[in-house]
Amino acid sequence: MDGKLWRTSGLLSDAIPGTHVISLSEMVKEIKVQLGLPNKDIAKMLGVTQQSLHNYTSADDEIVVREETLERIRRLYDVITKIRSFIPHSPGAMAKNYRRNGKSLFDLLAADSIEDSEIMEFGEVLADKLSHVRGDQEQFHPQTLYQMTKHT
Repeated sequence: MDGKLWRTSGLLSDAIPGTHVISLSEMVKEIKVQLGLPNKDIAKMLGVTQQSLHNYTSADDEIVVREETLERIRRLYDVITKIRSFIPHSPGAMAKNYRRNGKSLFDLLAADSIEDSEIMEFGEVLADKLSHVRGDQEQFHPQTLYQMTKHT
């Protein structure tokens, strides 16, 4: 995981000095933020209930997680980290609505088998689509909502 280690109960003791340790909670939160999807979609992608997802993001490091779920979270985190290099902003609804060959990014990430190459290829196409959409939006809305409503 490029110098990052995940941890749950008892795994921190194997951390390598000088590396950044990332918890299960942080991985799940990063997946959610990077994709900009609601909890029900993230839970489906991880193959867990919404309550389990909530537990993962709000609990301390002492949490019991099935090995398959932990591996899936780690794999999705790795893929999302790679996608971030060309999709720097959350695709939000486009992750579910933009389809190519009958599949969306969400479909690929929620599939039983996570295929990195197919997801990367799709991500590059989606990044191009998002850059055109965001470019059009910037023409009409040069300020953020916060900037427009900020009282000085």
